[in-house]
Amino acid sequence: GRPSARLIGELLGSIPGGGRAAEEWLRQLVYHVAIGNNDAHAKNVSVIHEPDGTIALAPLYDVAPTVWFLPSQSQAALPIGGKWRIREIERSHLLAEARSWGMPDAHARTVIDAAVDAVGTGMTHAAERHPLAPDGMRAVVAAQLERLRNSS
Repeated sequence: GRPSARLIGELLGSIPGGGRAAEEWLRQLVYHVAIGNNDAHAKNVSVIHEPDGTIALAPLYDVAPTVWFLPSQSQAALPIGGKWRIREIERSHLLAEARSWGMPDAHARTVIDAAVDAVGTGMTHAAERHPLAPDGMRAVVAAQLERLRNSS
């Protein structure tokens, strides 16, 4: 079938030591939604085989706020919680996504909340270090973060 965030999460969770990788996948999905990255497709997901035989999710790569510089591209590369339009994805969709892989609700909420806070903190630090970053880009991320913080 077609690659999906759910299939990636299920696969990661099924591999020995993959629980941490599944958590990291949820964090990465939060980041993609928070910055408005519609181009987070399956070819941008990789694993690292650790010496002890476990796996880890590779750090993010090929990541950009595509809804800022390609505003007509509204569909995400992968649906999250059944939702394709990244500007409509809320916390409830991320929770549904994590739940579909078997992640307990309370744990998923903790991971999502921490990831949203981390992106917000990162944006504050980035604004201080890079004051010439375009206001439009900052506005996109602020709106995405606001929706994630204020949705149920």
